[in-house]
Amino acid sequence: MSFFSRLFGKSAGDDDRLRNTPVADWPPPGGQSPQISLERQAVETFGARVPFGAPFDALRAIGRPDAYESSREGFATLRYERWGLELEIELGKFVQTTYLIGAERTRERRPALVLAEPRGADGRVLTPQTTEAELLQRFGEPETRQDLTDTPVLYYRAGPLISEYQLREGLLRTWDVYLD
Repeated sequence: MSFFSRLFGKSAGDDDRLRNTPVADWPPPGGQSPQISLERQAVETFGARVPFGAPFDALRAIGRPDAYESSREGFATLRYERWGLELEIELGKFVQTTYLIGAERTRERRPALVLAEPRGADGRVLTPQTTEAELLQRFGEPETRQDLTDTPVLYYRAGPLISEYQLREGLLRTWDVYLD
């Protein structure tokens, strides 16, 4: 990304990629990655709070994504490569936040992806070095645990929200927060 892209929040190709999307005229995103507040049931950034379940257009406060994908009306994914963040829309409502934490996400398909290092529910940072043992120490036993082939998944409930921590080889790879 060039100096001007960093300064103004977009690259030359952004206008073309987002031209015929509902996010084309959204303002550039701010400098800090949005964070989850489980207590307020919202994604927050400096000066903005978007509650889970809010209408799609409320996400305008987060800023224009780097990519917009939609397979059908009312369903979309907003991708913020600079933050390793994806926001999901279902039936026109904001329903899920995904932080891409693990290094396997940065492949040729997404060369601009910066791995996320969000603050967890305890206010401390989650990184690619966060272990399963550390998650258990910080958040206690999960409500549910699912052991997929090489991917244990820990589920924690906070009101209507579910926090899903996916691990691989004992290390945190993804943190999803979604409406149940």
